[in-house]
Amino acid sequence: MCESKPVLTLYTKSNCFQCEATKKYLNNHNTRYQEISLEEDELALAAAKDLGYRAAPVVFVRYPSGAESHWAGFNPGRLADFVASAKKWARDDLS
Repeated sequence: MCESKPVLTLYTKSNCFQCEATKKYLNNHNTRYQEISLEEDELALAAAKDLGYRAAPVVFVRYPSGAESHWAGFNPGRLADFVASAKKWARDDLS
């Protein structure tokens, strides 16, 4: 599948303040994301652990170029970078 814009996947746990803060940030910036529960998806949990993460949320971004970025926790700076990048891709799609 060929994506024309960056895709953000948010791996979360219930009762997680940082997960809720991350979702709130993305929602406030009208940014689409896919949410996957680390408590319900054993493969997702194993993948997060394989990447070295032991805290939620785990944020995973895949760009149309094939580049990937990921981090754990609520990180407004990285989220702002993603939102700006997503908007740039959207503008480029309109050109």
